[in-house]
Amino acid sequence: MCQKEQFVTGVTENRLTIEGNLIACLYADVTLYDDICSNINVESFFSRHGKLLFGVVKYLREKKFNVIDEVTVLSNCPEEVLDRLQSIGGWKTIQKLASTVDLKNWDAILDEFNKSNIILKLHKNGFNLLEEVTLDNGKKIKPLKNRRISRPKQFYKRFQVCYNKRRKLRILTN
Repeated sequence: MCQKEQFVTGVTENRLTIEGNLIACLYADVTLYDDICSNINVESFFSRHGKLLFGVVKYLREKKFNVIDEVTVLSNCPEEVLDRLQSIGGWKTIQKLASTVDLKNWDAILDEFNKSNIILKLHKNGFNLLEEVTLDNGKKIKPLKNRRISRPKQFYKRFQVCYNKRRKLRILTN
């Protein structure tokens, strides 16, 4: 993902909370990483802290750890990573983060993360999500105002038609 400065507030609304929830789930149950490792990577995160914390999960899970605890982190992470973790509060921050989520909400948390990534990608590719657009049926909508869609695939489909039309218009006008 791009740096924070490139995105406007409406596009990044709640992003840090969304990332924090996903990371909290991964620290509470590192085996969840196996479900997402093919679709989510460090660059899927928006914040420096998100990238760091996800990187630690990735590193430890790829070393086959099934639980992330203080001893595992301190014994296996490189000194540079430990210093960076210490700068954000160290193990206490990780422990507090992991204790704030209920893993029964994993699917919903993952869906929110994926929807947020779709929003960021659409914005990065020039789709204006904050201005009103007119659909084929003449209905006018503001894309981000209608973001309460249950699944990322539904969310993406809603904007795909508008995005493809805009892309065709750009090609025709070149």
